[in-house]
Parts: sequence; structure tokens; C-alpha cells
Amino acid sequence: MKAYHWDELLEEEDLMDLTEEAMAFSAARRIPWMRLGTAAACLALILCLANYQALAAGVKRIVDYFSGVGAMEARQNMLIQSKEVEFSLSGRTYLISGAYARDGILFVPLEVVSKSEERLNESTYQNLYVKVTAQQNGNTLSGQNPFTDLSNNGSYPYGQYTALERKRIPFSPLSEHPYLGLRYLEQGYQSYAQAVFTFELKDADSGCCTLSVEDYLTDAAQEVELRLAPPETIEVVSSEREVGEVLVTALVSKDGRSLSLYGAMSHEAEWWKSLVDLRAEAVYGVQFIGADGACYQGVPRRSGDMAGYPQEILLTQDTGPITAVRIQKIYYAYDDMDEGLVSQWVELDWVIPLT
Repeated sequence: MKAYHWDELLEEEDLMDLTEEAMAFSAARRIPWMRLGTAAACLALILCLANYQALAAGVKRIVDYFSGVGAMEARQNMLIQSKEVEFSLSGRTYLISGAYARDGILFVPLEVVSKSEERLNESTYQNLYVKVTAQQNGNTLSGQNPFTDLSNNGSYPYGQYTALERKRIPFSPLSEHPYLGLRYLEQGYQSYAQAVFTFELKDADSGCCTLSVEDYLTDAAQEVELRLAPPETIEVVSSEREVGEVLVTALVSKDGRSLSLYGAMSHEAEWWKSLVDLRAEAVYGVQFIGADGACYQGVPRRSGDMAGYPQEILLTQDTGPITAVRIQKIYYAYDDMDEGLVSQWVELDWVIPLT
């Protein structure tokens, strides 16, 4: 039989991708036999003692328990990042902004800007290889995949959600990013990369985590403190609205110049669905309203095209005081294991007053 050497047939990056996918698949498919035994015992008890309705409820509980959903029956309060973190690493500038915790999962959006074009050639950009680990109260948090086996389904970008802490993120021209371009182009930066890391919280009520960010090609690392707090303790106005099966949470800064949109399933019982991809129409979907009634368009910081990744829209032009924010139109999408990708644009005309 002919022997093949994979490290000779594949490029280094392809070999790394295959290794990461194999590790993620193995972790996702590991069978918790102790849980399975407990589930079987519960099912036997229900079959002996319960009527049809109890049986249906019992099966639902067993499926929840086996899949890990049963440990989180009540929706936990949201915690949001109170202050942006910026630092330098390997000659690049790193930003952590918009991090939040919800339902026992910590989302850490990471943005990186570089003064290099980060090109391999005229048509191809280099990749950023980054590792992020998190600690809470001295305990290392495990990387969490909120999608389980749905990570490559629907419209969601491949590789954004894995159980691994390392990611390979492609750079892009900074001029293509509406907000980061405005902020950094004049300072000589030329390219950017962004991704989101997710972790399973040990203490859902604790608002302090320590993050270690490592460029794992150079082994350079930086440790930073991430502080989260309930929205009501920070200078934001919070408002929520149910749109179909989706709960839309809008947080507006007190000065009215920043809007963040978060999406989640509105009913915890909808256990088979994944996270929500939520975004507002970038140009006309959101209006910042001045005291004189004038309407201003914002600039999206995050497009919201990754599920669980909040969209942030900022008003960057000079204006008078802002008294309200109007959300005209939003898009939502989620994966349903029975129906596939569910998506829809919805007209809202949702006005959030600030006074």
C-alpha cells in the first residue's frame, strides 16, 4: 500500500485547518456516558409513572439535560463591557470593545489594525494568527461553541465559532471598514482584521475577567482586564422588543451617539435554535434625531453579519444634542434544525427617547 505524507501534500495553513476541524469535531461529538445513563433512568421512571403530557415534558427535559440546555432554564441578565481596551502587540494595535455576557456565554469581539498592508501579493492578504484565553476568579474559562454542530450552517462565516481558542483571521484593507477607517486611516494604518471569541462563564454574575491575547506566530502576549456591568449601572438607555421569535435589545449611550443591537431567541423553550444574526439597515435603517427634529445617519462599527456579534452604529459627525434614536428596519436570521435558515427584514419604526 502506498503511503502518503500529509505534511508534504498540504500547505501548512491547510494542515492547521484540518487539525483544528478534527479537534472541534471530536470535542463536539464526545458522548457523556454518565449523562446518558441518568437520562435513560429518568425516561424509564417517566414511562412508568406519567401520562402523555408528562412524558412529552419529560422527554423535553431529558433532551435539554443531555444537550446541556437544562442547566440554564432561566435567562440570565446581560452584562456589557463598560470601557474599551486598546493595546499594542507585535507592532499592531488591538481593540476589545463591545464584549458582553448573556445566558452563561461571554462574547469577546477583537479588532486589530496594522500600519502594514499585510499583503502576501497584489491579490492576497496575510492572516493574523491569534489566541485568546480567559480567566475568571482564577479559573480558566473553556472556549465555548454556542452553535454546537451548527457552526458551518446557514449564512454564518466559516470558522468564526469553534471550541478552539486560536483563530486564523484574514486582514482586509482598512479603507473598506466604515468606522475603523475613519478612526485610524489618518494615523497611517492600512489594514484590519476582526473576529469574536466565546467562552463559557464559571460565574455568570461576576463582571471581571482577565484575558490573555497572544500572537502565536511570534509568541508575543498581552494580559488585559475586561470589566462587565449591567446596562442599568452604565450610562446607557436600554430598550427591548420582541420581533417574531427574536428578542431585540437596543442599548443607546446617554449622549445618543452610539447604538448597540443584540439578538437572542425570545423564548428559552426554543432550545433547538442557535444564536441570532441581527442587524439594522446600515444607511437608512437607523436615524439619530436632534432636538430640532433633524435626522442624522450613523456609521456601522460592526456589520452584525455574525450571529451573536452585536451591531454597533455610531454618530460621528458634529451635531447638536440627540434626543431620540429611531430604528426603522432590521434584519434577523437564525438556524432552525427543522426549517433550516430562517431570515427576514422587518419594518419597525421603533423610537427610543433619551429624555
